[in-house]
Amino acid sequence: MDGSTEAAPLLPNIGTILLEQGKISAVQLTVGLYLQQHSSAYRGLRLGEILVSCGFISEDALIDALVLQPSLLGEVEQTLASLHDPMQP
Repeated sequence: MDGSTEAAPLLPNIGTILLEQGKISAVQLTVGLYLQQHSSAYRGLRLGEILVSCGFISEDALIDALVLQPSLLGEVEQTLASLHDPMQP
């Protein structure tokens, strides 16, 4: 061993997955990211939740993209619950 550490492979983020699948446009991704950072109404929400809320994607499209991220499989149920109950943390 040479003492170097191997970096874990980076998983694509939800925006990249949806963009590559053709589910959203680059403009829609930019709008979603902007709202996430600059709108008090969307602050604290995940990007996928914002994209669904804006009508850019369906819940089914979000689920399809989330299952492509193995590290996020546990968050799928939480995301669905928050889409149906926006007051849930």
